[in-house]
Amino acid sequence: MNNVKSILSKNTYSNTLKPIAFNEVNLKDSFWLPRLITQKEKTLPFAFEKTIPAIENLRKCGRFLEGMKEDLPFPHRFLSSDLYKVMEGAAYLLMIDKDTNLENKMDEIISIIGDAQKDDGYLYVPHICGVAVKEEMGENPYEYVLHSHELYNVGHLYEGAVAYYLATGKKKWLDIAEKSAQHVNKVFFEGDENYNGGVPVNQAPGHQEIEIGLCKLYRVTGNELYLNMARRFLDIRGVTYTLDPNEKGVMAPEYAQQHKPVNIQEEAVGHAVRASYMYAGMADVGALMEDDVYDVGLGNIWHNIINTKMHITGGLGAIHGIEGFGEKYDLPNKDAYNETCAAVGNILFNYRMFLRHKDAKYFDVAEIALFNNALAGVNIAGDRFFYVNPLEADGVTLFNHGNAGRAPWFDCACCPSNIARIMPQVGGYMYAISDSEIYCLLYGTHYTEINLNDKLIKTCYHFKPDLIVLGHADMISKDILYNLKKDYSNLKIAQWFLDPLNKNGPDFYKNKKRILDKSDVIDGNFLTTSPDAVSFLSKKNMNYFIPNPSDQSMETLDNFKKDCSNDVFFALSHGVHRGQLKNRSSDDREKFIKTLINKCKNIRFDIFGMDNIQPIWADQYFKNISNSKMGLNLSRGTPIKYYSSDRITQIIGNGLVTLIDEKTHYNDFFEDTEMVFYKNISDLSEKIEKISEDEKLRKLIGQKGKAKYMKYFNSTIVADFIINKTFDLNKTKKYLWHKP
Repeated sequence: MNNVKSILSKNTYSNTLKPIAFNEVNLKDSFWLPRLITQKEKTLPFAFEKTIPAIENLRKCGRFLEGMKEDLPFPHRFLSSDLYKVMEGAAYLLMIDKDTNLENKMDEIISIIGDAQKDDGYLYVPHICGVAVKEEMGENPYEYVLHSHELYNVGHLYEGAVAYYLATGKKKWLDIAEKSAQHVNKVFFEGDENYNGGVPVNQAPGHQEIEIGLCKLYRVTGNELYLNMARRFLDIRGVTYTLDPNEKGVMAPEYAQQHKPVNIQEEAVGHAVRASYMYAGMADVGALMEDDVYDVGLGNIWHNIINTKMHITGGLGAIHGIEGFGEKYDLPNKDAYNETCAAVGNILFNYRMFLRHKDAKYFDVAEIALFNNALAGVNIAGDRFFYVNPLEADGVTLFNHGNAGRAPWFDCACCPSNIARIMPQVGGYMYAISDSEIYCLLYGTHYTEINLNDKLIKTCYHFKPDLIVLGHADMISKDILYNLKKDYSNLKIAQWFLDPLNKNGPDFYKNKKRILDKSDVIDGNFLTTSPDAVSFLSKKNMNYFIPNPSDQSMETLDNFKKDCSNDVFFALSHGVHRGQLKNRSSDDREKFIKTLINKCKNIRFDIFGMDNIQPIWADQYFKNISNSKMGLNLSRGTPIKYYSSDRITQIIGNGLVTLIDEKTHYNDFFEDTEMVFYKNISDLSEKIEKISEDEKLRKLIGQKGKAKYMKYFNSTIVADFIINKTFDLNKTKKYLWHKP
């Protein structure tokens, strides 16, 4: 059976990843959730207040269309877009917490927008009301599309309309968006006698955005017209351009990426926001059409940006004046522009490149831009903003559009309104899926529901697996597994169960039910608790202990090689709600830890997740464990044979001395020079004191423990054991933890 295939080990896939929509993800963590609450309670009301002029302009436009022409709006190219972005952010926030008042406010504004739209779908206040400034907007609709922002505005309208439809199911704004898109298609690509003399405009917009909005319209409606429009707007860019190619600055073809057809562009040039929005649209269209026409160009542009034109913060567009890209390596610190909108564009671009290519390097860049630039664009209070983001500032010199620091708003308010929409949609960046995969992209406490039964069926159809390994597969039904075994006669199913099975411990009955529910259909139970200690298990010949596997790529520290300032590390997360400790939360380990601390007066403890000390995860966990000599492997409930949790790999795998209760029977596998076994709390305190005073002994135990665990309990050996036992292979092969 050398050709055993596991669905967990496939490296190539046939389809592009799909995002999990923001409305399908619930955030519960201590980092993002408080920021979203701030967005809801502070940033959003503040942004709505600042966009009242846009609402009033739309209201006056509606009255104008009704024949009331005495109170005209003031001209502005993109005022409406700021409002649409704020409304898009509000739609995302409605998914976090239903708010009837906010929803009513949105419905009221949507009615105002609808009233401001002409019957044919045209929606642009200055031209409808006859107040357009010729030099900025042209005399007639779409006459100066290269700089008028007519299509930029409606692109943001489309994005907001889609978000609100997903959040509420209400179609009124979506209907406005579709009416606009169909109008744009007719005027630009078919010809409308009321516009441009009936001749198709056939020009790409000066500020890209509509391409992204059209792709979103296509995703939610399934109408291929919108996807085809996005493709046409991209393909005519640099082809139908009519202005003088010798112009400089903001009038240069490069400024709006009109210098070449997009599929042969190789370098990021011009206005950084326009460029990054365009690249995002290209990635969208390529993915949705499953067409690689843009892939080479986008790949070249991506490398050009990452290697030569991006600040370490993920900031784009270092050059003032054009708000854009300069020459290679022109990346000043003090004088960098790095518009906040460009950071948002960087996120949009790289997220879509990840979906297209399934390569983590793209999302790494999106993550850098999100955490180190976009988040910097707004203060913690949610009411002060950066337009530009240099890498150094003295707090005195004016740089942020006349401010020495963050400002409450800007005359050109694209950045704060972009912040108002990018932060609430972060939930949509948490997951991505294909028919066979689920990708978790950002750290945080969050969850989503995915129809795993359908995805498992599709996966089996494509890959014809010999082995399926189930973890906590609560959403996979037993009936589906039965049917799969009927369809694939050679299929074996194993269950890998990591939680404790101690009758006197936590969640015992839930965990018992999880195992028994699927016991009839599986071919092997692999438990991190010894089957000898679990009375409810039948078919003893198919129940096996496996250790929590180590992975050299994850456990990278060698604490035995260095001096550490903390003696004992311990962290727990029980009793956590939304990333915060629950009020009056308790854990049966707290009494033990407190008693231990009292006994070890001279020992430096690093304790998290109890006694009002917040829990830690991910990078923070790694940082703290890296400075500790010893780690306490203490699980909830009374110790049970062989159960140790993943904590043991984090401790011993990083070269800390592992302190573990001897009742776990890990001394079946390890010597006293590899782990430290204790009988009771007094015995433990004595051994901690001894090791803390003897660096040579500490480093020896840490080194020998890690070496043995990595050699015998690594993920490759554990996987080999699962395969051999499930398929009844290599019966004579020896494993350190297994005694036949």
